[in-house]
Amino acid sequence: MGKLKVQQIAFICLALVSMGSYGSPIERISDQANALASGTASSKEVVQNGGQRPFMLTPNNGYVGLETRLDVSMTYTSFEHGGQNVRQVEKAVVDWGDGSNATTVTPGTPAYHTYGHRTKEGSITPNGSVVYTGRITFVTTSGDAYTERFQYSMWNNFLDSLVPGGRVLPNQLLPSVNGAGSRDKLPSGFFDRNNK
Repeated sequence: MGKLKVQQIAFICLALVSMGSYGSPIERISDQANALASGTASSKEVVQNGGQRPFMLTPNNGYVGLETRLDVSMTYTSFEHGGQNVRQVEKAVVDWGDGSNATTVTPGTPAYHTYGHRTKEGSITPNGSVVYTGRITFVTTSGDAYTERFQYSMWNNFLDSLVPGGRVLPNQLLPSVNGAGSRDKLPSGFFDRNNK
């Protein structure tokens, strides 16, 4: 047998093995989609949100005493019951994670926050690097609340400045930030077959 014939036979065998018990890849994908839609898929199945960010923290790391800005999107996308839902955001309530009071933010109006304190004389408080974990609850016009985590990396030396911050999607239900007051649901990046 020639080399080309052996390669063709190997390819056909590989294709048959990869299809498993399904007649075609289309049948396999259809079965997976039906299982996801009906709720029979594993509870660990994850559907990412396609990169649509409901908020932006800029910068998400910075020197002690520098200000950060939080912008909230007009809509919040969630994945429930195998489908994608886009809801209007009424407000977002932010727990900055540093012990300060919660802030209520309306879409289209940015909020500002300063982590740490720096005096004109040059002293800083706290005198060290800290990664703060905050929470943000999006309250939609439908009365549902989605809570996500974020991290802000505050630093006072160059090496610590390399620690990133930003959005941290949890895979479990987080309680709303105090003052949000709505029905808590899972955050946008995850599909929960038991979400009612």
